[in-house]
Amino acid sequence: MSFFFVTRFPYQWLMFFGTIILISLMTCREIILSENREIFDQHTLVITQNWPGKTTDQVEESLTKPWEMMLKSVSGYLEIKSVSEFGSISMHLKLNEGIQKEEFLRTIRNLYILNQNVFPKGVLFPRFTFDSGNDSNLILLRRISKTKMPPPSELLRKIQNLTGVKKITYQPESEAEIQINVDHNHLLDGVRPSMTYIYDRLRHHVDSVSFEPGQNQYFLKEYPVDPTEWEKVLILAQGKTFLPLGKIATTSITKVYGKNHTRINGSSFESIVIIANNPFHLIQLSLFLDSYLPEDPDWQFVFSSHEELIENIKFIFYFYLVIEVFYFLYFGFLKREWILTIKHTLIFILFLMILFFSLSSLGISIGISSFVFLLLLKVQLPFIHFRRMILHKKQLYAGSLILFVSFYFQLVPTSILNLVLIFLFALVLYPILLHSFFIFWQREGKQSFSLKDLQIQKLNELVSKKEHPRLHTIPFLSFSFFVLSFLYSLPLLFKPVSSFPHMDNIQLAKLEFPSYVAESERIRITKQVEQSILQKQLTNLLVVTHKNTRSDFYMKWKEGIFPFHFKNLPSEMGYFHFIEEMDGFESTILRFTNTDPKSLETSVLRIIPWIQAQKKVTEVILGFQPSTEGIEFKADPFHLAKMGVGFDPSIRETNLLLQPNVVSKMLYGGKLVDVKLNSIHTISKENFKKQPVVIGNGRIHYIESLRHYSTRQNLGKIYHKNAETSMEIIVKGESINWHSMEEGIRTLLGKDKTQLVERSKTNHETNKYRFIYLFLCFIPFFFRKKYSIEFLSFMFAYAILCKWQTQFFNRNYDQFCFIPFLFLFFRMNSYKKNNIPFYLSLPYIGLLFGTYFYPWKAGVDLFQSLFLFQVFGILSDKFKNNLKIFRTR
Repeated sequence: MSFFFVTRFPYQWLMFFGTIILISLMTCREIILSENREIFDQHTLVITQNWPGKTTDQVEESLTKPWEMMLKSVSGYLEIKSVSEFGSISMHLKLNEGIQKEEFLRTIRNLYILNQNVFPKGVLFPRFTFDSGNDSNLILLRRISKTKMPPPSELLRKIQNLTGVKKITYQPESEAEIQINVDHNHLLDGVRPSMTYIYDRLRHHVDSVSFEPGQNQYFLKEYPVDPTEWEKVLILAQGKTFLPLGKIATTSITKVYGKNHTRINGSSFESIVIIANNPFHLIQLSLFLDSYLPEDPDWQFVFSSHEELIENIKFIFYFYLVIEVFYFLYFGFLKREWILTIKHTLIFILFLMILFFSLSSLGISIGISSFVFLLLLKVQLPFIHFRRMILHKKQLYAGSLILFVSFYFQLVPTSILNLVLIFLFALVLYPILLHSFFIFWQREGKQSFSLKDLQIQKLNELVSKKEHPRLHTIPFLSFSFFVLSFLYSLPLLFKPVSSFPHMDNIQLAKLEFPSYVAESERIRITKQVEQSILQKQLTNLLVVTHKNTRSDFYMKWKEGIFPFHFKNLPSEMGYFHFIEEMDGFESTILRFTNTDPKSLETSVLRIIPWIQAQKKVTEVILGFQPSTEGIEFKADPFHLAKMGVGFDPSIRETNLLLQPNVVSKMLYGGKLVDVKLNSIHTISKENFKKQPVVIGNGRIHYIESLRHYSTRQNLGKIYHKNAETSMEIIVKGESINWHSMEEGIRTLLGKDKTQLVERSKTNHETNKYRFIYLFLCFIPFFFRKKYSIEFLSFMFAYAILCKWQTQFFNRNYDQFCFIPFLFLFFRMNSYKKNNIPFYLSLPYIGLLFGTYFYPWKAGVDLFQSLFLFQVFGILSDKFKNNLKIFRTR
């Protein structure tokens, strides 16, 4: 396709590109940065509702089931999990991708209000929160000053006012807390007030108006100035006597370290956690903090969760500037081609503006491999003379069709769409921009630089050396070596590989828990895993952050540490895995259902010993809270009437699970601190059996014959998945024969109502792809008879390079993908057969050595990409020369 239509309508093209550039400048404020577009934010709506003092069975019948019936009329979620426990319910709704969170939340809230009469009286209004599965755009700062200082309000205000800040949290190293500790034994003598009454009395102690019995008058209350004044609060005992709280409780001031605080190497620091909206805003915040923190020496930048992404982008940008300066010095000063140098610089900037605007408009992310692709295009484009806009149109259309069919059937990852778009823009848009510039500049003649001036003669001769057509030993051995290498590498093209890139600097691991695991258990297991990693000395830096149902571990590994060192961590019912796909971290969940939760628990516990005895099973973990033994009291109605009471007063407390609970706040040390009521539990079931009974005339009886008791099993939690009463167990092991195990479980259960209904993996594994399908997309570009040698050399180099990447570096799908795209772009614009490969030119070799000698941990990915592309080009050229020799023979 020629440039005739560009020459004929120059002003229309000027208006078209000018409009796009103007729109991009006005609307495009950010670039979608991501290493893998396929990993999206999985949002979960968490609904929690409290019904104080009610048992698990009561919560399930009166709260869980009405909620599940009501939510059946709502669409927009994939699954629902609910957990009924003492006094509360929590439900987790996993939303569909692309669902409008605010609209979905509004629908459920309105639906609850309309059906509020279905729920029992005394239930509190539900709380709605969203939990994102990908809050990993994190920056951590910590205070390094030893002197005690107030919270950094000025720094917090400046950060909060920046664009892109999603959430900012200030975490003090520790907080003071006033604890009122009640000895529960004092409450069992039948004379002292109940725990519920003490709680209510403290909650309303600082109400605006109070009555003082001693003075027989009302007065306005003030907050206690000293913590010990809480012991002077009067508590009504036996309905007629006021008793100071200090008689049955003690007040203490303790330092509390935040259980959910972000920890650095196992220690809690005074820190600031900043969550950005996306990686692009994370880069902006990092640049701001790099410039601001030197002015505030009290605070230190610890790390950024996308540290490697940011460092690589900076690194590529610096080398882009180096290339621009080199072209200006060489072609501008030495060759006196100033106008041509300025044109190519401006055209490439306009090309980038239109490209980034198109990517943002289409919602396509761009990662490190795309930036490397663009950098190498910058090296190559000034040396290409575009005689025609598109060559081999039919091959391009056929290749594009096969590629998009592969996208549809998920044979290749959609994360390489950015590479495809860059390839097409470089093939079509850049030549149009270049030709348009020359039209309006009214200049004819030379449109590109000469690569001959920058060739390395010896290296070019070594790679492109022409052998004599006679069949010598060396060409034969060389050809045999290529064929054997190809056959050895070929199976690797059919091996699945994860599309998620490998990170060398910051490793992100997740410790995920089922939704029914209590918060206290999640905190305990997280600290257990954290201490295990620290004791094994696997990391130079370990940062742990807590989420609703998981904990995130950001790690900088020590030298010589590999994933298998993290296999045997004490994660219990948690699932510890790296965000990348790594072997050895697989666990499997078996889910059982039965309408009767007690029968379900009995059946599941019965088959666990058999599962533990199976081959290659390393561990079996209960995914539910086993029932505990409790006491059920039954009082004789005749005796209750004789005592003059309407209910059995022998059961003093059932709501001790409220403790510890915040009852008030007060100023202490210039800060507003919590006042918590806590119960010291030193009682047993025997104490409850021997509780005194206070009858109507105030006398105390210890007559156990007034009531009868029996033991019973109390369910701590009842778990539902999609409205089915379920229990899960987690089985850990490698290469387990699941078909045989499932058959054995079903045989053991027999005609039991408990059934195995689901087997699922704990990890949400990313899709894996085979390089062979990407290779098939490139076949149409060589589907011509005169390109048979080109095709064979491309195929051999493609397979061997795949083996090289696996052997010497980490397997990275995106890094491998851009290499054939760039090579194909170079070949499609090489009109002369004796064209000098740009990967053997001085700019490319200089770039390769510059990335190699750059300080470690920065530019590693760029060096690997440059090295692999050069190997690909050399292998292709050498094998092509060998094939020409054999064809001549």
